[in-house]
Amino acid sequence: MAGIGPIRQDWEPIVVRKKAQNAADKKDEKAVNAARRSGAEIDTTKKYNAGTNKAASSGTSLNTKRLDDDTENLSREQQSLSRYVLILPLRMVCCRMQI
Repeated sequence: MAGIGPIRQDWEPIVVRKKAQNAADKKDEKAVNAARRSGAEIDTTKKYNAGTNKAASSGTSLNTKRLDDDTENLSREQQSLSRYVLILPLRMVCCRMQI
């Protein structure tokens, strides 16, 4: 076995790393405290109405005020029975043509 040479490993080394932090992990109290201890810059802002449903339920907007002030009658006049009797046979003819 003179021409074989030295035994070597053909596999590449595998490096195991922790996964990167996502946004929820960065907001964790432990992560924030660790960043403060290390001297990293931390930006804290509170979103307007964060975690509440006030925007949907409180206060009236201009559109709701306009609708409340509207007094226009939007109902239409009731049609006479004679008009119904005239239209019904025509509808039946149209339905038969489509079939």
